[in-house]
Amino acid sequence: MMQKITLSKLLAVWLLVPLFLVALVAPSMGTSGEDLTALKEGWGWPVVVIPPKGGWGSPEGDSVKWALRTAEMEVSLRHGGVHGRDVVFMYPNLNGPEDALKRLQTWRAMGVGVILCFDQGPIMEALIRACRERGPSLILSDGEDISLRSPSGPPWRYLFSLGFFRNYRANALAQLATRGNLKPAIISDRYDPDMESGTEATYRLLSGRFRGLRAFWLMGRGDVNFRYRLAEASADGAVVIVSWLDSLSSVSLWRTAKSYKLPVEIWHAAPPNHQILKEADGLLYVDGDLLLASRTKELNDLRWKIIRTTRREVRDLVMAGKSYAMGVWVIRAHETAGTNRADVLVSHLASTREVPLLGEMLSINPVTHRPLKRTFGVIRVSGKAPSLHSTLSITSNSVEE
Repeated sequence: MMQKITLSKLLAVWLLVPLFLVALVAPSMGTSGEDLTALKEGWGWPVVVIPPKGGWGSPEGDSVKWALRTAEMEVSLRHGGVHGRDVVFMYPNLNGPEDALKRLQTWRAMGVGVILCFDQGPIMEALIRACRERGPSLILSDGEDISLRSPSGPPWRYLFSLGFFRNYRANALAQLATRGNLKPAIISDRYDPDMESGTEATYRLLSGRFRGLRAFWLMGRGDVNFRYRLAEASADGAVVIVSWLDSLSSVSLWRTAKSYKLPVEIWHAAPPNHQILKEADGLLYVDGDLLLASRTKELNDLRWKIIRTTRREVRDLVMAGKSYAMGVWVIRAHETAGTNRADVLVSHLASTREVPLLGEMLSINPVTHRPLKRTFGVIRVSGKAPSLHSTLSITSNSVEE
């Protein structure tokens, strides 16, 4: 015999449905109740944020979250929001790449149009493979070691990056050598494909300007015969040695030049290890984050913006600056697209303008899926500490990937 369904039972079931939806979403997203309400009631557009290596409790993770929360609240407090909706950033706790790929199916089903990725390890690599052709769009916070280009040449449709590919340092040092008419030579490791790529890019940029430009090749890390290569480069008239070696080897080059009183400067071209390079007084290298860290006024302005908006103090202001820029990038793309559909939103992400990065206003280049132009710091080691020597602007389409 069928039980009679009373009004009170129907009401109880109806009240349980929202709780079930919250239970389904909350473990995956880790958002506040307010954010879940926006998604559940259909007036929030979800954006997933992948944490940096240390997780959400680290200084970097905490700074990412509150900077994005600031960008999010600026929209929610605005009359009308973004086409009557909020852009909602969500912060999952992930247990490795397999977990991320499993949740990706849920995020796609929820209509997530963009994933912001602050991880630089296996989770990032798994999401790149899964998203680059199918979406949602994946924006990397750094992207220095990742070429966005597909085998056919143009960037993968759904891959973007706030940072430039590592070969931008070749452009910066070539610009610096040309500006000062300082004849260079290049020393690199033949057995390291990343170093070889950077060396070839540097050679192409400089060979037309300096006749007789030479590249000296080491045969792996065990080859430490620096003295004769430096002496030969100096005899050829080189006053600058562009080192496409790891930081430890560049310091060894510097020590050799100093020990034998060779009249050459060492310019480190590969991604820097600041702790190692600080031993080499006078050595020069290129970096983006140290330039951002030097912008005291802009960092302080962002700090107070976050405090006023969220009542929170962040611990890594450079990371907060990059996170805020990425948040504004995504929000502006939603504004121009008028939707969070991944296949529509992607073209707007590729042409977003007015992305604020601690004093710079960036535009995204649809040809590279990176900012059209960024400014980088030329860093000189001085008294076992880095100091800002000068700045250089580089366009992303001039950088070989």
